Formats: sequence, C-alpha cells, structure tokens
Amino acid sequence: MHAPDTPHNETERLAVLHALEVLDTPHDSAFERLTQLARDLFGVPIALVSLIDKERQWFKSHQGLEVCETHRTVSFCAHAIAHDAPLVIEDTHKDERFADNPLVTDAPRIRFYAGFPLRPLEGMAIGSLCIIDHQPRQFSERELKLLGGLAGQVEELLRQHKLQLELAQTARRLRKEKKLLKVLHQGITDYQALMSGKRLWVFLMEALRELTDSDYALIGEVLPTNTTNALKIHAITDLSWSEESRLLMEQLRSGDMTITNPHSLVGRVFAFGEVIMTDDVYGHAQRGGFPPGHPPLHNYLGVPIFSGEQLVGMYAIANSKQPLNQALLDWLQPFTDTCSLLVNLYRQMAEREQVMRDLAAARDQAETASRAKSEFLSSMSHELRTPLNAIIGFSQILANSRREPLGDKQHRQVSQIERSGQHLLSLINEVLDLAKIEAGHMTLSIEPIILANVFNDACSTLEDCAEAAGIHFRYTSPNDRWQVNADYTRTKQILLNLLSNAIKYNSTNGSIDIAVAHLVDHVRISVTDTGPGIAPERQHELFEPFNRLDAEGGSIEGSGIGLAITRELVERMNGEMG
Repeated sequence: MHAPDTPHNETERLAVLHALEVLDTPHDSAFERLTQLARDLFGVPIALVSLIDKERQWFKSHQGLEVCETHRTVSFCAHAIAHDAPLVIEDTHKDERFADNPLVTDAPRIRFYAGFPLRPLEGMAIGSLCIIDHQPRQFSERELKLLGGLAGQVEELLRQHKLQLELAQTARRLRKEKKLLKVLHQGITDYQALMSGKRLWVFLMEALRELTDSDYALIGEVLPTNTTNALKIHAITDLSWSEESRLLMEQLRSGDMTITNPHSLVGRVFAFGEVIMTDDVYGHAQRGGFPPGHPPLHNYLGVPIFSGEQLVGMYAIANSKQPLNQALLDWLQPFTDTCSLLVNLYRQMAEREQVMRDLAAARDQAETASRAKSEFLSSMSHELRTPLNAIIGFSQILANSRREPLGDKQHRQVSQIERSGQHLLSLINEVLDLAKIEAGHMTLSIEPIILANVFNDACSTLEDCAEAAGIHFRYTSPNDRWQVNADYTRTKQILLNLLSNAIKYNSTNGSIDIAVAHLVDHVRISVTDTGPGIAPERQHELFEPFNRLDAEGGSIEGSGIGLAITRELVERMNGEMG
C-alpha cells in the first residue's frame, strides 16, 4: 500500500481546515441531503464528505458507511489532497497504490472511487466529496463535471457553516459587551449603594466571573508596607475543602488577614504589578504549593489595577471557559479601569467617613451654638418687641390726642419717635426672618398660585408710595392663566422687597419697568429701575446680609438684609435670583 504524500502547504491547509471549525460537529441535514443526492445521481452505495486532518480523515457526512473517521494513511481522499486534483480509481484491484489497502481488502471493500477536492477558503484543499462503489466502473468527463458541481455546493455549505459560526460568535460578543457595559454602568451609577458593607466587592467579583465564564475569582486592594506590597482581599470565591480551609476563607473575606508572599501567582501581581496568565497552573514557575484537597485549577489570570502610576489593587480568575489571551485582557480593560475608579472612590469614602467622625464633635458644638443663637433671638424678639410696641403705641396716642394736642415741634418729635420705633421693629423682624430661614424653621405653604393675582396685589400695595416719590410703574399684568408652585405670602414679600428697593434707590421722577416672561418650565420676573445702579465689580456683594454698599451714611433707611432674605426665600421655593 502506498501512503498519501504530505502536501507542500500542509501547515496553511490545516490552518484553513481548523478555521472552519467543522471537525467533530454534529449531524447536519444539509450535508446529508447532498451526499444522498450524489448516491442517487451516480447510483452508488456510498457518498462521503471527507475532511483530511493531521492524522485522520473525518467524515462530515457518510451516507452508506457506518464509521465516521479513519486513519489518514488509508485515506483515498488524502491522495486527492496531496495532488490537489480530482482522483478517479475505476478499479482498485488494478491500481498498485490501493490494491492492498485495508479499505479494499476488507470492509467496505472499495472497488471504485471518485473524489473531487473541496476548496472553500483561500483555494486550500481541505477534503473531498467522494463516491464509492463495490464494483469497478467507468467514469466519464461529464460525470466528473457533475461531481465537481456537487463539490461546489459542499464548499458553499462549509462557507455558510463558518459564516453562521462567526455570526454566533459576534452575537455572543455583543451580548458579552452589553453585559460588560451593564456592569460598568451599574458600578458607576450605584456605587454609593454598593459601597455599603461588602456589596461593591462581591458585585465586582461576581460580575468578573460571569463576564469570563470562570469558576473562581478574587478582587483585592493593594496596601503598601515598609518592605513590599500586601493584598487585602475584599471578595473571593469559596475554595474551601475542609473546616480549616473554610476558616481561612472567612478570614480572607473579612479582611482580618493580608497576603504578603510576593513569590506566587497572586503575589507577582500585587507585589510587582505583573500580568500573570497561564494555562498550566501546576507547571508554572511561580505557582507555589497547593495543599491536598485544593480544588484543581486549570488556568489562571491575574491582572493588576493601576490608578495612574500607582498600583491600587488586583483581580484574578481561575478555570475560565474562555481562552486566556491578550484579546480577553484587552476586552477587560474597561472593567479594569472601572475597578480603578471604584477603588479610589472606596478609599475617598473611607477617608471621608474618618473626617466626618473627626468633625462630629465640631458639628455638635456648632449645633449647640446655633440653638443658643435661636433661643437668644427668640428671647430678644419678646424682650425688644414688647417695649417697642409700647413706645410706638404711646407715640401714636400722643400724636393723636385731642384733649391735649401737641405743638408743631412736639408733633414732629413724637412722629420721629414713631418712625424710629417702626424702623427698629422692622429691623428686628427682618433679622428674625433671616434667622428662621437659616435655621430651617421658616414654614412655607407651596401650592399652585396665579401669578397675576400676587403680581397685581404687590404692585397696588406700593402704588401710593411710588406716586409720592414721583416714580412711575410701567408693567403689563401677566397672563391670568400662568401659575407657579410657591407660597403666596412669601412670593408677595419677594415682589414687595424688590419694588421697594427700586423705589427707594431710584432717581427723581424715575420709572420702574416690570417684565414677566414664560420660559418653558419656569417664569422669569425682571425689575429694572432708573436709579444710579451698582458698579459691576461690587454686584457680588448685593446679597450679603447687613452690607448696604456704602449707603449707610445716606438718607435712605435700610438694614441691608432685605435682599439676603429675598434670595433665601426664592431659593427655598426652588427658584433662582440674581
């Protein structure tokens, strides 16, 4: 028997064959129909789709033959592949290459063979479509052409098989990427909830196992020491196989112990920042020892987590069902980057918690001081208001007395007493308002209010005051269907404060323009007066309490806290003021 020669392009040919991923695949009805058609068309008992592997021929379809593969040395198809051309043997007994072939002398007792090479990719012959008879027969050029046509159909099926595999792999990769994006999104958006307890680390570890189809995983934080780095494990898959190992796992998970040995598969990662990847764990130089009973590890990947140049953590997987290679490492890079971010957030939150503990005493002292201030202001409101109301009341009695009317000078003096008392009472009320707002004790009744009503109410209240000062209001009442969610009384107070200031600080015979605009989901009210205005470089002082911007020495009364109260009220009702 003459064994088939090895093709000159055997390495490339095998690479194409294996790239098809068709060897040892299940029964496929499309291939079966083609080989059955070949049997019927040529009237033969056997038709095969034969693929020539390194040491065997494997049949993707074997109509009329029970075995699914044979050794390559007895393969007729291997001869066709070696010569990269159709092979026709009309009588095997008369061909010295095949007369003593076991497939001729024994079952299936081949007497006639015709095979046409299959070249589905890159022109490489990877197998053949062949027909076999138990009797010798002649084979015409027309029949060989028909066989070649059927071989072309087999080639198309092989290409379709590869395409379907690629589409399935793409779909799996899209699903994996979707899962990866979901993990990254949840890790970033839910990190505050995940930070509670060990949820963050368990979430990352389980996500890593799922993304890589791994049995085991761990994730930990690198802690620098005086000698070398140590690893504090935050989450690890249970590998325990005995009571002693179970206690060790609990210690590792709780963070009560750290790993410090740099000369191990894990140590090379956390100590030196190396990526360790191996499909031969037990043969690896850095594997260390595994105690009896330890679950078997078939492969291992350890990945350092860097924040800039600083090594902050690591994760590792074992027994992954995916190939461990650079492609997987690159695909996991977004996960690694997210781990880096979350480790930093974890550290920052831990530091913040320490700062919060350190500030607790100061906060308690501040709250005590705030309560003392509130109690003082509450007490002062009664202590000051009672005598002030008496002073104002008696001044009004004196001014309006008919039995003993005051002289002109006395009337002016009593009027001054009343005005000063009213001004002082106004100051006290404003200070108390500001204190209530800052302490959060100002109660607001937020409800839909018609803007036109509060607008007209405030303007009509100040019309006489404006007229007396020679100031002209110019405004158009807003649409009576416009509503805002606000407290009616406080909204009116805001408008009164703004309009009062516009009157007080206006020019003689000036005017005030009031504009109302509807802007999608809110309303903007603008008050513009013809007064001297405020220099741009000092406008940032406008809302500072008790700052009157050098108007203290002028003739216009004021406390300097009206606008501070106004802005606080606006912001308490979810508005903005500027």
